[in-house]
Amino acid sequence: MPRFLPLLLLLSPAALLIFLLSPCTSLPIRLNLTHIDSKSPNLSMDDRNLRAVKRSKIRMEFISSRLSTSSLDVRTTVHFDNEEYTADFAIGTPPVSVTAILDTGSDLIWTKCETGSSYNPSASSTYSALSCDSNFCQGSLTSCSDGRTCRYGM
Repeated sequence: MPRFLPLLLLLSPAALLIFLLSPCTSLPIRLNLTHIDSKSPNLSMDDRNLRAVKRSKIRMEFISSRLSTSSLDVRTTVHFDNEEYTADFAIGTPPVSVTAILDTGSDLIWTKCETGSSYNPSASSTYSALSCDSNFCQGSLTSCSDGRTCRYGM
């Protein structure tokens, strides 16, 4: 399964990334949220409820499976069909339109990078890797295996 990494962090070529909205930004960032079921307007209320229950069950099973393992290697799988909200926006220079999954349990926005995506960080003149010295690299899910570039892993 693909892995997810923060946009501001080192990205492996086949990885997925997380777009991290900086609290230091001088202007607010506003995104229009799209509920995942709005892409299927012909669903009945019963169908929507069944899909919501299925998504919740998938999340519960995933969390339960992670809690039952003793490994410190924590990874996540993110699927557009199993999440509640997405947002469309542009990232990079030149701007590239992407659809991202909003992680309602954190301040992260997940989007694909390179593999199966239109955004390629190496093609963006404004992309840069995040240094291990950055305050953003102080979380429990970050590491600096090469000593220079911060990596995010779940």
